[in-house]
Amino acid sequence: MFELKCRDLGMDCTDVIKGTTLEEVKKKSMEHVNKAHATKMKAMTPVQLAGFDKLIETKTKKTP
Repeated sequence: MFELKCRDLGMDCTDVIKGTTLEEVKKKSMEHVNKAHATKMKAMTPVQLAGFDKLIETKTKKTP
């Protein structure tokens, strides 16, 4: 199992995204931030957006 705290991505949010694989967490995370934090995501530059996927990988933790 894997989990990612939205707050770890720099958002003011208490949501925790969980999945059985890293790819599932990535997908769910992008769906969440694009919906719940659309304004912040739209303000990001292409370079920032490109690094967001890597940030998700870095901040996702494997849980028991």
